[in-house]
Formats: sequence, structure tokens, C-alpha cells
Amino acid sequence: MPRALRISTVYLLLGMLLVTARLCDAVDACDVCDCSDLTNIDCQDRELEEVPTNIPREAQSLILSNNRISRVPLNAFVDLADLVFLYLHSNALTNLEEGTFDNIPNLIEVYMRDNPFHCDCDLRWLASWVRNTDKLKDDPTCLSPDGLNGQSLTSVNVGEMVCPTTQAPSTEPPSEAPATT
Repeated sequence: MPRALRISTVYLLLGMLLVTARLCDAVDACDVCDCSDLTNIDCQDRELEEVPTNIPREAQSLILSNNRISRVPLNAFVDLADLVFLYLHSNALTNLEEGTFDNIPNLIEVYMRDNPFHCDCDLRWLASWVRNTDKLKDDPTCLSPDGLNGQSLTSVNVGEMVCPTTQAPSTEPPSEAPATT
């Protein structure tokens, strides 16, 4: 077998192993949360680093507060049509993907305070959403960038929520090195 093919095969197998390991890391909600009442799923103070999977579809209240959740997958709440109350406060959220709340038709209350939100261009959608909804029941603030630290997402100037830009490549030809004699 040619060396390049062996290396490609090794990388493919490693990639498959990582994907499999990641799937095995998924945390089933009722294994780590209180699901004794299937309409009220209590996952607070469980030191969770991710939103659990297999949340009961009957859930009307999902309490994920006081954990270490740093990311909410876009499809985390997609099967929770009956969800009314969502508690995400006091986690490690720096960003939320646009559309995070789109598939929760009965959502009435969302709590997101005490998260280290990074208020750049990727979070503009959330700043607009919190201004145009009555569902947000607390006051999440920006932790970064420095110029927006402490500002409320409900009142931050969206125009100041910018992403760093990469410098455009120079269109000038490179200078020639001096000739050596």
C-alpha cells in the first residue's frame, strides 16, 4: 500500500473515532437532570458543559441555569414544541446561533443573564431579538469586547457590535531585493 494511502486511511479512521467518541459524550437529560415531572426538567447546578440530549418532548419548563454550558446547538430545542419557560442564565455562553429560539412556538419566557456574552457581529441578531420580543425576562449583558463590557443586550448599539476584519492583501507587487555584486 502506498504511503500516502496509508496516511489517508489513518486520518480517516482517526476522524471516525473522534466523531464516535463525541456521540458517546452526549448526555441524556434524564440521566443527569430531574425528570420526575416530565413537564418540568430541572438541570440546574449539575456542572453541565453542554445542553443534554433527549429532553422529554412534554417539557414545558427547562432549567439549565447555574451550569458551565458554553454553547447551545442550533437544534437543541427543535423537538420541544410545548416548551414555555427556558432558563439559560448563569452559564458560560459567549454566543448563541441565530435561530436558537425559532423552533419553540410556545416559548413565553427566556432567562439569559450572567453569561459572558461576546457582543460582536455574530450576536447582532440576539441584540435585535431581545429588543423586539417580550419573551426575555432578565437583562443579559456583554462581557466583551472591552468597549461593550457591562452594556445590556437590550440597549447596546448594534453598530458597535463589530467583528475584527482581516487586512486585505496588498495589490502592490513585492519589492525586488537589491542585486548583490
